[in-house]
Amino acid sequence: MDNFDFMCFSETKVDFLDKEDLPSGLNVITKRKISRELKLGGYHGLCVIFKDTYSDAVKQLECGLTADSVLWLFINERVLGFSFILGCVYIPHEGSKYHTSDIFETISDDIVYLKGRYDAPICLTGDFNSRIGKLDDFMENDFFEIEESIVTPSPRNSQDDTVNDNGKRLLDMCKTLNMFIVNGRLGLDAHVGKLTCANSSVIDYCIVTDDPYSSINDFIVDDFEKLMSDKHNPICLCLKH
Repeated sequence: MDNFDFMCFSETKVDFLDKEDLPSGLNVITKRKISRELKLGGYHGLCVIFKDTYSDAVKQLECGLTADSVLWLFINERVLGFSFILGCVYIPHEGSKYHTSDIFETISDDIVYLKGRYDAPICLTGDFNSRIGKLDDFMENDFFEIEESIVTPSPRNSQDDTVNDNGKRLLDMCKTLNMFIVNGRLGLDAHVGKLTCANSSVIDYCIVTDDPYSSINDFIVDDFEKLMSDKHNPICLCLKH
């Protein structure tokens, strides 16, 4: 944990954590329980652990937001030199009793609300239980600006060729909101698209609005570590200061 500033966890199976439960120098924010039908905060427990030195730079966002599947944080410019919004995500698999057809719609509504309220880029990361194969996450004529230059999204690769219904909905959300999947596109994972779950699928993603695209220094799908997960590889995003 010493090597990371922010760590996003899903399926923690806990409803509440306190900083006293953690090693010295760390703080935590957990997703509060929104519905009585949900056993834990969010779906199965969402939390973000971060260095205590950033505690005054981090604020949980809840007012006006409705997505049970996302823990939203506003992180001010003291951390990286620019403010951004971090969304820690867990979307239930399609066979789960917690899965609903409007999950991506509620996340999209939250993103539209946040874009209208904050002048800050957005980064979503976590377990989306969405398989998108090698399908495009952008429209044919999509582009964005980096340092006054017009740039089209670079090709994205994946070692997972399967597409499921969650994946189709995720791609529709990306195209509608002009968001881009980092996996298989940038950093050490560029042109690779390494498997993220049980060495058989890509379902864990980092997804960003176009604003911070030039601020990404690296993206890695790390090796599996059984102390951290039952079957998921950690994904690591490094942003430029």
